[in-house]
Amino acid sequence: MLIAPAATAYLLTDHLPRMMALGAVFGVAAAIIGLYASYWFDMASGAAIVLAAVAIFFVTLAATRGRHAWG
Repeated sequence: MLIAPAATAYLLTDHLPRMMALGAVFGVAAAIIGLYASYWFDMASGAAIVLAAVAIFFVTLAATRGRHAWG
């Protein structure tokens, strides 16, 4: 929950304030998705949150095709 949202935001922008805001949004989204997945699939909540954060990262990576915002 520390690296995945920040890395996801880094894929989309190179401006620090925007990156911080996007990282917070991705972190909250991962927490909500992970808690719902934890409830519905009867699994550990921490693991579900991390899986959601990593899934968001890989979806963003595929959508940006691995290109950073700056290059």
